[in-house]
Amino acid sequence: MNRIHINLKCGKSVFLLDDEDLTKDKLAENLSTLFSINNVAILNTHNASLVIRPNDIASIKVEESKSSYEDSDRPEEVQPTPLKEKEPESKPEIVEDIITDID
Repeated sequence: MNRIHINLKCGKSVFLLDDEDLTKDKLAENLSTLFSINNVAILNTHNASLVIRPNDIASIKVEESKSSYEDSDRPEEVQPTPLKEKEPESKPEIVEDIITDID
């Protein structure tokens, strides 16, 4: 069993467990093809599925795991980091002073 850590450019990491009988090196080689996909990638494991944009992936780490999910190992829900909206440009405020002569 292998544990897959997908580190995102923005936001938290995603953790998946893969129970296929692939070696760590073979699984890493298979996952490297995610970086060559242009639009959207779908990663299916026995326990979960992940739909992700490959250009959002910073790195992928594969570790051998001896046990299945335990409550302490459950990944927390991942909320994507919202993109900052471009702030509207503020126009300089024109301040007009009225000067009067008092005679």
